[in-house]
Amino acid sequence: MTGDSQIPEIISKFVLEKFLPGEGPEALNDKTPLISGGIMNLIDTIKLVAFLEGTFQIQFKSFEIGVDYLNDIASIAEMVRRKINEKG
Repeated sequence: MTGDSQIPEIISKFVLEKFLPGEGPEALNDKTPLISGGIMNLIDTIKLVAFLEGTFQIQFKSFEIGVDYLNDIASIAEMVRRKINEKG
C-alpha cells in the first residue's frame, strides 16, 4: 500500500511527466493551479482521474472531476487520502 506521504509525490511525478514535459520539479508545487492555471484541460483531467483510480484503487464521482476538487496537488492528494480512507 502506498504511504500517505508518497501520495503528493506520485501525483506530482505524473503531472510533470504527462502535462509539463521537460519541466523540472521546481515548476510544480502543491498549490500550483493545474486547471485554472491552464496546465490541464478537460481531457487531461480525465487522464489524471484514470491514473488516480488505477494507481490508488479508488473511484471518483462525476461531480468530483473538476476544478473544485482537482485544481492543485494538495487538493488532489487530500481527495485521494479521503477516498482511500472511505474504502477502509
